[in-house]
Amino acid sequence: MNKWIVQLGMCVLVLLSSVTYANLSVDVTAVADSAQLEIGETTTVHVYASVSEGTVGIDGLFSFCLNINFGVEGVLEIVDGSIVHPGAANLGGNMSSLGSISPSGLASSYDLFFFDQTHSIGVDTPHEVLTFSVHAIADGDFNLQVSADDADENQISDGTVTGFVLFSGEDHSGDYSGSSLEIQVGSVSPCPADLNGNDEVDIDDLLSFIGAWGPCGTPCPEDFDGNGEIGIDDLLILISAWGPC
Repeated sequence: MNKWIVQLGMCVLVLLSSVTYANLSVDVTAVADSAQLEIGETTTVHVYASVSEGTVGIDGLFSFCLNINFGVEGVLEIVDGSIVHPGAANLGGNMSSLGSISPSGLASSYDLFFFDQTHSIGVDTPHEVLTFSVHAIADGDFNLQVSADDADENQISDGTVTGFVLFSGEDHSGDYSGSSLEIQVGSVSPCPADLNGNDEVDIDDLLSFIGAWGPCGTPCPEDFDGNGEIGIDDLLILISAWGPC
């Protein structure tokens, strides 16, 4: 009997060790309440983080340190006093900071989830780690990108900066491919499906559109509905605009 108990215990340990910490990744995304503004209008940007391949609660987010990088200056500005770290400890001092605002974005916005006892933040669903408002001050096409700050506490063991620390302390990667965001300030093009600018939606525009099919980054003029992917809905918009603009 003791032999079987020992073997069963060994099997349980093997199973736990095989599922706990494999291929952990923190995936970062950003969305805005509105992707189209006029001068003087304001919208809110939300930054989310989720732990993919996390198999136990202790794989959750413990701390973060992020930058917001503006691709172009002078179109939007961060509204002072609008920065929030939802659900974070907000202890102040050297434990948390809303970051430093500049014309080029936001630097070193960091905090931790010290008081959370579930240790599972971001494991089951994306968690909003940072939110702020931007105010339109000039016409133009604006884009931003979230990135990891290079603070020492956000280095994993191989030296890669991820912007996050997990409760488990385990190594992980950081995926920021979904954290770019476009906002247009000013009038919308009267003929967005005219991709080559010849004042007509024609076969050349269709071929260009088909060549860009699928998920897209920044910029993405073929993504007419602004959902980050070129698909059927965008094709229908192009077809409905067929002919002279």
